[in-house]
Amino acid sequence: MKALLLFYFLTNLAFANNKITSSVVDFERSSITPNLFLLFLETGEVIQSKHLPESIKKNAKRNQPLTFEFDSNHKLLRAISPLRTDEYIPSRLTQYEIDENFKFFRKGARRVSQCFNRAHVWTFESKKNFNFNSMKVFLFFTKKFIRETNFKWWFHVAPANYLKSSNQNQLIVLDPFFTSTPLPIHEWTNLFVTKNIKCLEAQSYSEYELNQEKESCVTLKSSMYYLQPKDLRALEERIVHKKTWVKGEIQRAYRNGFGIWRKEFIQEDETTIDNWPN
Repeated sequence: MKALLLFYFLTNLAFANNKITSSVVDFERSSITPNLFLLFLETGEVIQSKHLPESIKKNAKRNQPLTFEFDSNHKLLRAISPLRTDEYIPSRLTQYEIDENFKFFRKGARRVSQCFNRAHVWTFESKKNFNFNSMKVFLFFTKKFIRETNFKWWFHVAPANYLKSSNQNQLIVLDPFFTSTPLPIHEWTNLFVTKNIKCLEAQSYSEYELNQEKESCVTLKSSMYYLQPKDLRALEERIVHKKTWVKGEIQRAYRNGFGIWRKEFIQEDETTIDNWPN
C-alpha cells in the first residue's frame, strides 16, 4: 500500500505544473543548450526558457516579482504579471443593454483606421452615454500564425462587456467594424483564425511574447483605459496602471479613428467632454 501511494505521489509530481511567485535575481544563456535561457529566481529555482521577453528583463532590473508556471523539467510555461484591475469594476449587463450599447456605437469610422482608436472612442462613449465600465479584448497573433498564414496584422482589439447571467465570466465582444451583432469571445476570435484553433487566454503581455512558436493566437483582457499593446507592456514592465482617460489619447482616437478634428476637453469628472462631436 505504501509503495502504491509513493508511486501515485511521484507520478503526480512528475506531471504536475508548478507555480511560484518570485523576482528574477539573474539570467543568462545556457552554455549547454544555446537556444535556452536560464532564469535564476530569488526563491532558489533555476527555470529554463526558450525566450527572454523584455518584460522579464526589466522586471529583473527592478526586482519586481512575477508568477512563474513551469513543468516538472523546470521549463517555463508562462510568466504572469496580472493586470491589476482590482480597482476597476467592469459593468455586468443584460443582453438587452449590450445590444443597446452596440446600437449606439459611433458610426462613420474612417475606412483606413486603427482598431485601437475605434475601440477607445466606443468605450469612452459607452461611459458617457450609459455609464458602462467596459472591457477591451486584445487578440494577438503569434509569429508562428503570421508566418503560416501570411496574416497582415499582429494584433486586434475591440470593446467587450460581461453578460449578466449565471456564468458571470461570459464576455461578449462588440466589434461593429467586422460584425453586425455582439458575439461571445470565441465566436469573435473565429472571425480571424481557423475555427478549430483555441486562443490562449493570457493574464499578461509576456505570455504572448513567450508563446510565439507554441500558440497561434492569444487573448488578453484589459480595462477600457488601455489603448495599445505598449500600454499592456508598460503595465507589466513598470507596473503602471491606467485608472482614467488621457485627454490626448481621446483626441487622437477621434481624429484618427473617425476624422473628427474638433478639440474635446475632459472635465474634472473625467467622463464628460465639452463641445461633444455629433
